[in-house]
Amino acid sequence: MFEEVTGIGGDFAASSSQCSQYISYTLKRAQQILRNRMDESLVGIGLTTSQYTALAVLEEGPGISNAELARRSFVTAQTMHRIMTHLLSTGLVKRQPHPTHGRILQMRLTPRGRRKVSLGHKIATEVEERMFGTLETQQRNWLRGVLERCAQSLEMEPYRTSPVTDLKTKVGWASVAE
Repeated sequence: MFEEVTGIGGDFAASSSQCSQYISYTLKRAQQILRNRMDESLVGIGLTTSQYTALAVLEEGPGISNAELARRSFVTAQTMHRIMTHLLSTGLVKRQPHPTHGRILQMRLTPRGRRKVSLGHKIATEVEERMFGTLETQQRNWLRGVLERCAQSLEMEPYRTSPVTDLKTKVGWASVAE
């Protein structure tokens, strides 16, 4: 399986730079290109990738907290507040009182928001198909599983500082060669 997917990436991936030797760099590069393609594609329906993601997450979990919405949309709570303010002003989401806690207002998709996220799903599917079009279903499933295990490994492991960070803390920032 590995040999079948290593040819993807062109000359850049084959470069001998230090960065290209890290899987994490290649992963981030793919994520950045994906983000750019999503933004380019979603602009036609008046959304950014972050706005689309927020709508899609709200579709899955109507009424979730702003903090949870931000986490699941990969942005800060402050950024999510700005996104939701925009989505409210454009009529894609609405505030609705919580059924049992009247003082809590929950965000929900409006009918217009549901139509917009549905269009966004079609666009996301098209972009993903362009990204993974050269991979067989088995390869896509394998990649999804590997990436999921990578994410789970980092989620389960508590944060640790690096030996370099520890050294800088012990001896002072200025004394460690940068």
